[in-house]
Amino acid sequence: ETIMDEVLFKVSRYGLNARLSGGDETALIWAVSENYPDIALKLIQAGAALDARNTRGNTALIRAACEGRIELVQALIHAGAALDVQNEDGYTALILAKRRGHDKIADLLVNAGADQSLKSRRGRTFDNPGSSSDYYLNRNVSGPRHPVLEEKLLKVIQDKLLSRN
Repeated sequence: ETIMDEVLFKVSRYGLNARLSGGDETALIWAVSENYPDIALKLIQAGAALDARNTRGNTALIRAACEGRIELVQALIHAGAALDVQNEDGYTALILAKRRGHDKIADLLVNAGADQSLKSRRGRTFDNPGSSSDYYLNRNVSGPRHPVLEEKLLKVIQDKLLSRN
């Protein structure tokens, strides 16, 4: 069984905000983290909880900012995601975007009103974010593709969206 099987089962059975076994993530955090933008955008449209956190305190916006997913950052901001959530280490989406070199995302967050004065537990700020290791700067996180399961999941989410309206 793949993670996609688990997501499909749990969203079908328990709803858009069902928790996944790995990292206590919601389907939205997972989709953003693993680069399934079509699924993430459909979850946002269907009303998934934007500010849910995983076990490390990360939200979908924090993960999108970390991974440089500008389209998803824009969608989350537009949908009303909280801009200044701090994860367990005190990092915000803004500090992490700057730390990872995602300057366009940092600009989007600043323009949307993200607080530039917040500090991480280690004293990192927007103006002094430090830098991530090359491992984080050069990786491209993308989950395995399962076109049939992805289509089934998109249909389940669409059905939940339609049943809300």
